[in-house]
Amino acid sequence: MENYQYDVFFEAKSLSDEELRQIQVYFKIKRRSGGGDCEIYKVGNNTYKISFMNKNAQERVLQRRDHVIKTGGQEEIHVSLTHENVVESSKQPTASANQKCASAKSVEKVFKLDHYLLRFLSECKKAYSDLEKQLSAISSTFEIKIESEELVVVRDPVDEDIFPLKKWEFAVNQVFETLNSRYTIHFEVEKDKSAILEENSFLESDHLKIFYEELTYLAVVVGEQKQVEKILKFVSGLQDKQQIQQECCVSEKQFDLIKVQFETYVKSNLPALKITQERAGVLLLKGPEKEVHAGEMELLKLAQGIKEKRIPSHHALKTFLESSGSIQHFQNRFQQRLCSPVMLETSGSDLLLLSLSDGALEEAATAMERDVCFEIVHLENTQKSSAFTKLKDDLSEAVKQANRECVKVELKYQDESSSDAKVQLVGYTTEVNTLKNIVLQYKRNHQNHHATLLLPRPEMAEHFSEILSVASVNKGSVEMRPTCLPSPCVHLTGPRCEVEGLKDSLESCLQRLVTKRCEVQGPGVQQFFQGEGTRTLQLLKNLNVGILPIHDKQRRDKMPKYTSSISLQSLPFTASASASSQDSLDFDKEIHIKVVVGSLEQQQAEVFVAPMIQTNMTSTLIGSSLLNKGGQQLQNNFNNAKGNHTLKPGEVLEVNATPALGCSKVFFIECAPKGNKLISEKALRSGLGRVFELCEQNSWGSVALPIIGPGIVLAIPVKDAVNILTHEICEFLSGATALFQSLTSDLDEIIMIVNGIEVHLVFGDITNETTDAIVNTTDFKDFQTAGVCKDILTKAGPQIQAQLTGAQVASGQIFTTLPGGFPCKIIMHVCGERKPDVIKTLAKEIVVQCEQGCYRSVAIPAICAGQGGLDANVVAKSILEGVKEGIQGVTLQHLRTIRIILLKINVFLAFKATAKPIFGGNTQLTESRAEFLVIGHTNNDVSGACRELQKAYEDQCSTHTVFPDEIERLTQFELNQLLSKVNSLHLEIKKSSSDGWVVKGLKDGVNQVVRLIQDALRRQVREKDQAFLFSQVTWCILGPRGVWQKVPQDMNYKLEKGEVQDGIVDAQGVQWIVNLRNMEATSRNSRKVTTLKRLENPSATVYGHGTYFAVNASYSAQTMYAVPAADGTQLMFVARVLTGHYAQGQADMRTPPVRVAPDLYDSVVDDEVNPSMFVVFHDCQAYPEYLITFK
Repeated sequence: MENYQYDVFFEAKSLSDEELRQIQVYFKIKRRSGGGDCEIYKVGNNTYKISFMNKNAQERVLQRRDHVIKTGGQEEIHVSLTHENVVESSKQPTASANQKCASAKSVEKVFKLDHYLLRFLSECKKAYSDLEKQLSAISSTFEIKIESEELVVVRDPVDEDIFPLKKWEFAVNQVFETLNSRYTIHFEVEKDKSAILEENSFLESDHLKIFYEELTYLAVVVGEQKQVEKILKFVSGLQDKQQIQQECCVSEKQFDLIKVQFETYVKSNLPALKITQERAGVLLLKGPEKEVHAGEMELLKLAQGIKEKRIPSHHALKTFLESSGSIQHFQNRFQQRLCSPVMLETSGSDLLLLSLSDGALEEAATAMERDVCFEIVHLENTQKSSAFTKLKDDLSEAVKQANRECVKVELKYQDESSSDAKVQLVGYTTEVNTLKNIVLQYKRNHQNHHATLLLPRPEMAEHFSEILSVASVNKGSVEMRPTCLPSPCVHLTGPRCEVEGLKDSLESCLQRLVTKRCEVQGPGVQQFFQGEGTRTLQLLKNLNVGILPIHDKQRRDKMPKYTSSISLQSLPFTASASASSQDSLDFDKEIHIKVVVGSLEQQQAEVFVAPMIQTNMTSTLIGSSLLNKGGQQLQNNFNNAKGNHTLKPGEVLEVNATPALGCSKVFFIECAPKGNKLISEKALRSGLGRVFELCEQNSWGSVALPIIGPGIVLAIPVKDAVNILTHEICEFLSGATALFQSLTSDLDEIIMIVNGIEVHLVFGDITNETTDAIVNTTDFKDFQTAGVCKDILTKAGPQIQAQLTGAQVASGQIFTTLPGGFPCKIIMHVCGERKPDVIKTLAKEIVVQCEQGCYRSVAIPAICAGQGGLDANVVAKSILEGVKEGIQGVTLQHLRTIRIILLKINVFLAFKATAKPIFGGNTQLTESRAEFLVIGHTNNDVSGACRELQKAYEDQCSTHTVFPDEIERLTQFELNQLLSKVNSLHLEIKKSSSDGWVVKGLKDGVNQVVRLIQDALRRQVREKDQAFLFSQVTWCILGPRGVWQKVPQDMNYKLEKGEVQDGIVDAQGVQWIVNLRNMEATSRNSRKVTTLKRLENPSATVYGHGTYFAVNASYSAQTMYAVPAADGTQLMFVARVLTGHYAQGQADMRTPPVRVAPDLYDSVVDDEVNPSMFVVFHDCQAYPEYLITFK
């Protein structure tokens, strides 16, 4: 503080620290205020002192007493400077300094007052008088010394006793405190306001005086505070009426360049002009009209001399320059080092340099382009590496070191979770390059790298995760994609350092591991290892032994582990396509072709093929689809591969794929646009041929090709496009025969075996079917709209359509007609009503009616999936569940084949996908062998595991012999049921040497078969007992008209044995509660009570267990057959009976004997020569014509 000795003072109320700082900065800048190095202090309640180090600085700022300082918020602080602290000099006089003796006995006190206040007191009589009165009251007089700016108060010596010195001093001080608070001094430095005051002399009064300084525009207003404020308000209002204002579009940086020149001009020529910054980019000129217009012209003239240079810049770089304070840094540097100041500001997408010198402008632009930069470094999936966290830490530390003194660089991660992650670096070039080198070094070590590890067996590829478990190898962040085609291998993708290390580790482990092929034979062995045997497999795996299932060659060929299409063999069905005839060839050399329904980007192959026009990837829908899935990185790879080249039609562009795609390469074929068919086809043929050559040259094992050509871009007909692709594939393979022997398709027919019934899913047209029964889906109203109904009726003929017109069919019922011209036996017409439950009911009823009608096959369309508009998945679920309910739980004697015919691809695929969960447990053949590849660390481990597998299966197996007499007593129905059970439980049944049968398989399955045979035998014994008893004793129940009715045979047995706790059911299905003691029965529903009767030996079964008809009525009229009612009446039927070919009857006959195998006689008789009694075994052979009541 000792160095700051030259003070000036100003008054202000409650300034903040920020406002004080801005005032200090203002007075430090010489070219703005005239000042220099200074400090600012608060010395009173509203008084502040500015202390300058240099006296010249003090004198310069006092030359302009009033200063206007603009704050950051565009507000203004007005500061009026004085050389001395006026308030303190008047308010705080000290006795020692200001008090002295005027004479021997008088005392005087000197007050330092402002020059203008002293003049006011001298010239204003009222003010002078008021002061004089106040001082005389305390026995004092005063003298005003304007030259020395002093007011001397003298105490009257006479009143020394009345006013002792201390009391007098206190009283004097109070008078002057009142004086200072009453009067105020205002310095008006504005020329126009001073002129207004001078022109309006009437403003002066006894309470206010205005003083003017010659050769300046200063006017000093002194008076009572209220009067001064009133005058100033009046002057400001008058000034506003006389002034105008004009906005000038000049930025702050532009104005800074020309400010000195402009302010010098204004000070010299336009003293009344005021300049303020209204808002960003706008200066406001305010003052008299002439001066405002003159100032505007001068300002625009100076602004036109400013030179500009734009530097294109990224938004991030501009943000960095603004936020880091670098703009001010460069401006300070330019001001120190360049011949002329250069201003830097942001403008739109550019950096804008401003200067009055072309040379300085060019030097500044060069420095900016050299010293700051913006970089984006693509990580190319290396952010998935485990070392990415370390990279982040290294970069964070480097940024911290670079910015330890000031902000020099900023770092930001972009799209970190996507496949195109980036690091954005912005700041000073040296620091940006340092960070960039860190990222590039990391990328070199962790950039995505692809390698292939060959495997000795396909099973190792299918179950590679178990290989890893046995080998105890940690894959880290490396992505592994095992594949079987064209040869078993594992594709490794990830950071180069990790991929190479993992591949070396895996190769070493595979060489050390011991492998052995283990085969376990026996019925149901595969089902065992898929069920209970999994525990054994898991135990062995826990012992660090790998157990890999080996599939047969046919299944393996058609089941690539990684395919996005729906593989036929992924369902437990048998495809209608024949097995490949090349199964004997070596697996690795076979060519497999699969036709898939779907889009290219959904597939999995090493190479994708896509068309393009004019070397534009998105010129076709296929290319656009690949870009949508592959992301921007695919477009970048495409641009890099293309470079500046333009491909000719037929040429192929190789592009690296991205991890989002299921391939390693994408081959883009340059095609010719539509217009010339010959050129288009030639280009396509050439491109396809080149694709196959490149695949062969680079050892790519699999390629996915779309049908190229159809559509608006190339306009090649579908048929021609397919022919071109087929021809080029055949050319490459040098013959089509080998090709199509290994062709599979997603649209191959599917066959499922359910309870011995074949259920077919067929992609085709139902009008081509030749089954016994055809199902037509219709609403019984519209027969003309294209669809299944119209197609079937067109083939069946108009007579069938006529029968359907107006037909009234209840919900869930089937309307049947003859086939007409359709090659079948019957047509079943159904209406699904667009309701899934109705469709399910109809599907079940179709199966039931086909069985009842003895039809062996039926074709069913997708009911309501076409014109009905139901979702294909809903229709598939309803139909398949209905068919399943119709088949399961019963043994069908006639219906053997159900064909579900599906005309649309999406419907076929929906049925195919839905069939797996519904019929998933049904397979056609019983697997009798399970093969495993056992992998371990030692021979002992592997051999022990093989023995354990065999033992686990054998422990769960058993056999049972079914003796000939047991087989002979089974009916055909029971035998079919037995065989169905054997098939569904994957058992093996063989004939033994003793004419019996041996059932072998898993214990649970064998036990179920044994229970089935035992249950069947028990039922047969019971039925035999029931039949015998029925022939000896018959129980009857009194019917509604007093007619005695026989109860069914099983109920007859229950009544005779007294097993009636659950009641009985009569021949009409009515349930009864029985009271044998009273020989009564009570209806469960109506509570009606009726009578029971027991008859012994009512009829015999001399000629067989059938229905007896007498030729002569007198025989049937006997009371033992026509039992008299209570009133003595008897009943007898006259019936028409189809006797047909008859034979001699026997007592043990349940069916007629064989006539000519396999046909039977129609009936039996008591006497073949002269029959008097016929016995039939089917109720449908007799038709009651009359009921005779007689007595």
